[in-house]
Amino acid sequence: MSLEILKNAFRASVEWAIKSQKNGNGSVSEYMFDGSGLKFGDRNKIQPIQITVTKGAGSVCIRIRDCGGGIQPETLARIFEYSFSTYHGDENSHAADDPNSSHHGGISLTSNLMMQNGAGGPIAGLGFGIPMTKVYAEYFGGSLDIISVIGHGCDVFLKLPSIDYNVGNLQI
Repeated sequence: MSLEILKNAFRASVEWAIKSQKNGNGSVSEYMFDGSGLKFGDRNKIQPIQITVTKGAGSVCIRIRDCGGGIQPETLARIFEYSFSTYHGDENSHAADDPNSSHHGGISLTSNLMMQNGAGGPIAGLGFGIPMTKVYAEYFGGSLDIISVIGHGCDVFLKLPSIDYNVGNLQI
C-alpha cells in the first residue's frame, strides 16, 4: 500500500517540477543533479516527499505528503475507479491533462506486448493501484483518504489498525 502511494507521490512531484520549468516554447529547461536534489535551471528543484508515521490507541497512521501540484477535482472524483489512470507514457502524452480522454486506463501497445510475452508490464497506468490500496486498507479495518490542494500537492492518509492492539482478533 505504501509503495503505491509513494510511487504516485514521486511521479507527481517530478511531473510538477518539469511542468513548472517549461519555457515559452514548450521545451523543458536543462536539468542537473547537485547532490541535494534534481534542479531545473536555477529556479526550481523537485520537492522531497514527506512521510509522517504516528501511532495512536489501536491504530497507525501514515501520511505521505507531496508537492506535486495537487489533483484536479474532476480527476479526484474518479481516483478510486478501477482502470482510471492519469498516466500516459510517451504514446499518449497528449491526453495526460484531459480527464475525459479515452486513453485513461489504457495501456500502450508496447506494454501490452511485453506483458503477453512475460517480460513484465508498466509500473504505472493500469488504474488498479489506488483502488486496490483502498480495498486493502478497508479489508484490514483501516482507511485511505486523499486531500488535494490545487497548485501545491496532496496529503494521503493511510490508517491501519495497530497489530499489537488486534493480535487476538487477526484473521487472514
